[in-house]
Amino acid sequence: NKEKVQDFYQKITKQLSGITEVLQNLGQEQSPMAKTVQNMSQNVNFLNQMNQMYAYVQLPIRLSENNAHGELYVYSNKKHMASKDGEVSALLHLDMEHLGPVDVYVQMKDTNVSTRFYLKDDDMLDFINDHIEILTKRLEKRGYKMSCQMTVREENSDGQNVIMNEL
Repeated sequence: NKEKVQDFYQKITKQLSGITEVLQNLGQEQSPMAKTVQNMSQNVNFLNQMNQMYAYVQLPIRLSENNAHGELYVYSNKKHMASKDGEVSALLHLDMEHLGPVDVYVQMKDTNVSTRFYLKDDDMLDFINDHIEILTKRLEKRGYKMSCQMTVREENSDGQNVIMNEL
């Protein structure tokens, strides 16, 4: 039921806003707890936007190191998932401890893979840029050609992720 889902998102957003207000009143707006609440609020807003536009599957993932983990969200627009020209696209959302939120929009046609990375800040942009060649080489070994763009995530005045406007 779409109304129940929307009510759920509004309830969570209201609760997170209440927690943020309490922390501000206590002078704790820069505390680790406040940053965690802000991150949760951004993730809830992102998921709400995605829920309105896309079908998605959420998969828990565990990376090779014991202290690394994240959530992988695979999004697809049902109406445009595979267009007549054979192009397939998906949006991956990772939220990881050290990288923070990472969104990767992937488009593939034949053996051409186009990616757009949306990262939390310039440090993560530099990190991914320094290591993207590893992914490129692995894809090339499998017969794919990859092009890549990277940008820092932006939010509009409502705190909503602007990726939705670009897709």
